Amino acid sequence: MRRILLIGLTTALAGLLLTAPAQAQKVGGSVPVAETYVSFLEVAQGARPAGMGDAYVAVADDINSVFWNVAGLTNMPRKKFQFTFNNTQWLVDSQFNSGAVGVNTDYGAVAFSFIKFGTPKIEVHTIFKPDGTGSFLDNGSIAFGGAYAKKFTDRFSMGGQFRWIQEKLGLGYNFSTFDFAVGSNYYTGFRSLRLAMSLRNFGKDKVLLQESFINAKMPMYFNMAVAAEVFGKKGDPAYFTGAIEGLYAVSFEKRMHMGGELWLHNMLALRGGYKWNYDAQDFTAGAGVKLKKGDRYLQADFAWVRFNKNFDAPLRISVTGSF
Repeated sequence: MRRILLIGLTTALAGLLLTAPAQAQKVGGSVPVAETYVSFLEVAQGARPAGMGDAYVAVADDINSVFWNVAGLTNMPRKKFQFTFNNTQWLVDSQFNSGAVGVNTDYGAVAFSFIKFGTPKIEVHTIFKPDGTGSFLDNGSIAFGGAYAKKFTDRFSMGGQFRWIQEKLGLGYNFSTFDFAVGSNYYTGFRSLRLAMSLRNFGKDKVLLQESFINAKMPMYFNMAVAAEVFGKKGDPAYFTGAIEGLYAVSFEKRMHMGGELWLHNMLALRGGYKWNYDAQDFTAGAGVKLKKGDRYLQADFAWVRFNKNFDAPLRISVTGSF
């Protein structure tokens, strides 16, 4: 009886995730969206999650969880520090650098992270100096945060994160704010099936450009997700993890992510995914190589996302390890 209920719950949730984007388009043809600021927080961090089509909220089991679902930090190995550094060559020659370090203790998991977004140098041009003034805009964005997560039972974990954020737009238009994130992860007991939720980028509205009274919102995300090992178990010579999730945000219509990860001999990973209801991107692919020595490891990952013909496909590279 219990398994029947779990299967029914999973089927219902998967159906909700699959139909949410379609329903968003049926009601009046469009869904109202809001203007946001610090929108650099919307870009996925980490090559492993990106290679899986951003379907990582329920998969989260390493230090990358700090960017996706902080509850996943409790799945890190006990009493070993994990770290990650990510580089993304983004659109129009801009780039992201992000990183995190964390440890899972007997009292819970703790992690610290940062995200930095930068653009090429932009020279200031004015009406009187159309060829340039010789000075450059002081722009860029950065976020620093700390997270804590705890496993309350052998199946349920929950966590939270607090971040300080700054965005510089140049010419004195600079903003600072804070945001919060909470996440949960629940192992159902039916094989390896888990359900997860994540609320990220939650903060207060802000008035941009006082003279224009432009009211902008934080780019809040809410994810509902399911994941499971489709065949094999973690640690087996070969196993495959599949995941699907729905994404709800204030800055765009509802979206859906689906992805998978195949591990071979715990050394080589192959990943793929698909992202629904995006304007410029859809298919994703990635791979990773892990080298282990005792209880330490070093892992290198890369990910590719297909963009439409107007943009070059960005590449993500990540290095993750433990010590």
